[in-house]
Amino acid sequence: MSEEELDSLSFDLLNKKIESRKNDKIKNAKNPYSIKVLGTEFLFGKNKEQNQNLTFHLAHHKNTFMHIHNYPGSHIVIKNENPTKEQLLFGASLALLLSFKTTGEVMYCKISDVKSTSNTGLVNVKKYSLIKLNQISEIAQKSLKEAKKV
Repeated sequence: MSEEELDSLSFDLLNKKIESRKNDKIKNAKNPYSIKVLGTEFLFGKNKEQNQNLTFHLAHHKNTFMHIHNYPGSHIVIKNENPTKEQLLFGASLALLLSFKTTGEVMYCKISDVKSTSNTGLVNVKKYSLIKLNQISEIAQKSLKEAKKV
């Protein structure tokens, strides 16, 4: 091969490698986070793409959805059809922590009551219940550091 052909081949390979890395980053950007606590798995997103992927592709329609009430924030999914009170309080604490709040109201419902909108990550919820928290769970504060990408 001539030097010119080698340079061209080298340039093509470098571009393919860069493109491959970009694609990996884009795929990984949609992966939500997971924590296993209190006998169940909690999933959450940290951006609108992760929230969308979690709620409408990874979650089961009978899982429990949680979100801070009337404020932008992470979607939390409890991989449990009938979460305990302790699990709901943990999920609510996560929702507040991920919205940088220490107190507030968190709504929860079944995934089947959550509907997508034309805006990525934004949802409409048909019916829900509220949990009011005046204090974040210590378990949630510690567990958040152990979250891993799905």
